[in-house]
Amino acid sequence: MAIHVATFIQVHVDSITQEIFTKSGAKMNDFTAKNLNKPTQRPREFSTEQRVNTTNYPTLKDYLEAESAAGFKFKHVDQTYVITEN
Repeated sequence: MAIHVATFIQVHVDSITQEIFTKSGAKMNDFTAKNLNKPTQRPREFSTEQRVNTTNYPTLKDYLEAESAAGFKFKHVDQTYVITEN
């Protein structure tokens, strides 16, 4: 039996593009956002969300769907981590 344990992390999610972003050394209004076809400079409008600390920081729902597609079943979740097993 194999298990996967993934932790949660707080990330900033752009309110317009829904992209995850991290703060650089720049001021808040100097964040670079991707605007469909080309990067643009604009003030960020964002929320802070709890996401799974894996590639692309998926939501818990998206993470569990990907795990299910890979043959792993949900086993446990709490405030800090999620466990799946096959």
